[in-house]
Amino acid sequence: MASILRELHNYPDHYMTLMTMVAIGFLLTGGLITLGISSVLLLAKGKKRAPPKQHYFLCIYVIALLLVTAGCEVGMLLEVDGIITLRLQSPHDEAQEPSDPTTTLIPLTQTAVYALTEGLLTWRYFMIYQELRHSLLAKCGHIVWIFIACLWVLAVVTGFISDGLRLRYQTLSHGLGGASVVLVAVLNLYATMLIMIVLLRYRRMVRRRLGNKASTAQHLPIIVILLESAVIGVPATIALAVGVFAGEYFGLVIAPIAIAGHAFSSVLIIHQVALGRAFDRRREEQTINEAPMGARREGQGPPDHRA
Repeated sequence: MASILRELHNYPDHYMTLMTMVAIGFLLTGGLITLGISSVLLLAKGKKRAPPKQHYFLCIYVIALLLVTAGCEVGMLLEVDGIITLRLQSPHDEAQEPSDPTTTLIPLTQTAVYALTEGLLTWRYFMIYQELRHSLLAKCGHIVWIFIACLWVLAVVTGFISDGLRLRYQTLSHGLGGASVVLVAVLNLYATMLIMIVLLRYRRMVRRRLGNKASTAQHLPIIVILLESAVIGVPATIALAVGVFAGEYFGLVIAPIAIAGHAFSSVLIIHQVALGRAFDRRREEQTINEAPMGARREGQGPPDHRA
């Protein structure tokens, strides 16, 4: 925090920038809460279209993500308020860092947000792998799934270790925190691109084996969903990674928007799922069963229901 205080002392106009970014973060969080409540209501109404357990899981996930993100934004507001108060109380001296619990809780909530958002993406790839493992992903799908899961665990563990070391080993904590954000950005970009490539290849394979009459339009909505989410989530994460390595002040400036934007991208996926635009196992069964017997044998049959 000392570097932030020096930055504000040398450039007083940065106070306004800091408060503006926090205000924008709160506006995004308000939109996130609205979208999250809408998603929960849609999920509650659509229990007949999908297994109830999946709906309960998604509802709990959305509520948890909203609470953690809102807590993170409030914590950052309190931190900024404390920094400004310190600077006003000691305008000419090096102010001492406050022993405030939010100093540790804020990065913990940030890491928790990334754990939830990237966990959703990892789970989404696993579900697609379960659906298509008997066709495109039979040979290497499990290896890719394990790699994505390990990358997610590494990003989350690195983030929490960085949070735990923040008070005593600031340099090491700063480096680990930056590494965690970079891992999150890599995971987000890699998993999103991989899911879209797999679905496009599967769509092409179905058309080649079943002919142009095969219904493959159901694959396009989830690709559009992922693109919509990636347009928000990936730039937000990359911006935060750049801000973290650029300095503590720039990281704090970008964090309110990056955290809210990343959470927004995940809730957007769930909202589209609740609207019924997600990958549907019944549609895939119908598509495979429409094929001639020879084409079915070539495609190794419909997905396994036991998955």
